[in-house]
Amino acid sequence: MHWYCGDDPGSATTLKLVNNYLLMSGIAVLAEGVTTAQAAGVESGLLREVLFQWATVPPALRNRLDDVLGGDHEGWFTTRLGAKDVRLLAEVAEAHGLTLPLARLVERRYEQAAAAGFGDADIGAVVELVRDRASG
Repeated sequence: MHWYCGDDPGSATTLKLVNNYLLMSGIAVLAEGVTTAQAAGVESGLLREVLFQWATVPPALRNRLDDVLGGDHEGWFTTRLGAKDVRLLAEVAEAHGLTLPLARLVERRYEQAAAAGFGDADIGAVVELVRDRASG
C-alpha cells in the first residue's frame, strides 16, 4: 500500500515511527502477558490458540507470537533497531512539546534487551528480560 503523506517530507517518517512504536510497545506488553501465563502454568499451545482467536491481539503481534512463545528470536527487526525507532518517535514528540513516558519505558526495555546480548536478535527477544527475572 502507498499513502500520500502531504508535502512535508517528515510526515512519512513520523507515520513510520508511530507504526513501529505501536509494534514495539505491543510486543513488550505481549511478552509480559505470555510469560505471566506460562509462569502460571498455562500450556503454550493453548495460550497461542487463545491469543490468535481474541481480537485484542492485532495481526502484527500475531506475527511475533510464536517467537515470543518459543524464543528462537530469528528475524530481521532487531532489538537495537526497535530501541532506535522508539527513541526517534519520543524525540519527534518532544520537538512538538509532548512528553511520552511510556515510549521512554519501551525504549529502555529494548535497550536492556540489546545490552543483555540480544542486540542482533529479533524484537521478540524482549521477552527474555521477563523470563530472566522469573528464573533469577
